[in-house]
Amino acid sequence: MGLRDAQLPQRHSQPADHAGRRRIVRRLRVPDLDRTDALAPDPRGLARRAVPPRASGHDQLVYHADRPVPDDLRRHADQFSDVFLPGHGARRAGVEPRAGPGESGRGGGRRRAAGMRSRMRVALDTNCLYVTRAGVARYVRGLQTGLRELAAPDLDIRPLAWPVENFGYRQPVRALKTAWRELVWAPLAAPRRLRREGAQVLHHTSALAIGAPPGVARVLTLYDLAMLREPRRFRRWHRWSRRRFLRSLAGSGRFARVICISRFTADEAVALLGLDPRRLEVAHGACDLDPAAAADSAELAGLGVPDEFFLFVGSLEPGKNLALLRQTYALADAAGAALPPLLIVGQRWRGVAGEGAPHPAWRYLGRQSDAVLTALYQRALALAFPSRYEGFGLPVLEAMSLGCPVICSRVASLPEVGGEAPWYAEATPAAYLAALRAVAGDARLRAELSAQGRAQSRRFSWRECARVTADVYRSVV
Repeated sequence: MGLRDAQLPQRHSQPADHAGRRRIVRRLRVPDLDRTDALAPDPRGLARRAVPPRASGHDQLVYHADRPVPDDLRRHADQFSDVFLPGHGARRAGVEPRAGPGESGRGGGRRRAAGMRSRMRVALDTNCLYVTRAGVARYVRGLQTGLRELAAPDLDIRPLAWPVENFGYRQPVRALKTAWRELVWAPLAAPRRLRREGAQVLHHTSALAIGAPPGVARVLTLYDLAMLREPRRFRRWHRWSRRRFLRSLAGSGRFARVICISRFTADEAVALLGLDPRRLEVAHGACDLDPAAAADSAELAGLGVPDEFFLFVGSLEPGKNLALLRQTYALADAAGAALPPLLIVGQRWRGVAGEGAPHPAWRYLGRQSDAVLTALYQRALALAFPSRYEGFGLPVLEAMSLGCPVICSRVASLPEVGGEAPWYAEATPAAYLAALRAVAGDARLRAELSAQGRAQSRRFSWRECARVTADVYRSVV
């Protein structure tokens, strides 16, 4: 995608005609008329604020120069090959500027086209941004940020997705959209787009089986192999689709290179899938939470956040091992040593088979904004993270980067991410109770864990992740 920040000429100031509005709504794909979210903006109103796409071979959206760019349009700008946004000052680094007075006309266009042909065209799968808000989506969004900062002049990286959000839909519509994405768009529509845009590299960032024309080199980001280690964590549909994907990964040379988000995941890929270590590369994730953008005290008070609390962040499923924290709080009650409340941030609590009801001291906050999550990390006594299996462990890195002490177990990828900064506890109720009580009762200990965590977190950056990824792109063409 080329994002042009120069001022848009005023000649495109007339309102779009009816056909143009319908085409823009169809291209944007959001918001849909069948959305259940009552707050979704009117798609016809969105279309009337834009002008028809320019006549060219690419999907383009040109926005009025004399109007502000709405957030809903800006959020979906990455779905177009060229987006002209008004009033943003100097162009971004690594992006070709629009033709100036001396380059106007066909000659300037030829020079720009020649520059584009010399760049490697990479299609980056961004479908996860439309179906989940979990760690995979954060990784892909962070990678995009790092690639923009890197601004590699030899790479033309364009997002590839069916830009229809699953959020806000009820079943069975949500399931039908998932089926369409996986069974129709990925194998049929995506290859046509790749062929039309002349993609040389396809970067798969999820288990979505996107088809590609012959000659397109494939790169895969592999997050973990929990599907093989703990399949009960996944719904039936995901178990079927992801196992099929992993079988294809293990049984052929389909992917030229595989990027693993941790050395632990790379070792798992060799042990469980038999992949050649020479095909693997490690590109760690990073934290993109902004300490300056934390929610204020009034917003936290509205959520009922107490002065002292422990924090858990993650999806509520068996692998996160909330059962251990439940046993820990029960053990504390039996010993007459009440613990501060545990605030749980993650998807809706549905209970996990065999674990029973949550402890009375637990407070479920559901899914929260980044601003609220940042503030909770900054104020928590510690992050309690007893997960049994992680491909990376993003909550651990987020907590450390924001000065929150971490209590976790020395399992899977967590020592790789945490280094020596966390308090590592054995995965038993007694060990976690001792750790929680020690951290809650010792301000000096919390300060030491906080300082060590901040230092460890500085070893990770999205720019470094992007640098490794860009080198992988270059190695397959």
